[in-house]
Amino acid sequence: MPAQVQAPLYPFTPWFAFIASLASCLLIWFDPSQRVALYATIPFVIFCYVAHHFYAKHQEKKQTSL
Repeated sequence: MPAQVQAPLYPFTPWFAFIASLASCLLIWFDPSQRVALYATIPFVIFCYVAHHFYAKHQEKKQTSL
């Protein structure tokens, strides 16, 4: 099993990314011409998470059957 690599400035990097993404979404909400992008992005992200969940489950099942 490969060694895990830790992100630089670990406790702060994920928090900064989360806060910056949240701020970006809030700013997009206040721009009427960009609001449609926010409406399209949310279902797309949910779809990506669900697809990854099923893909990872399939890969895990594939690895255990070998």
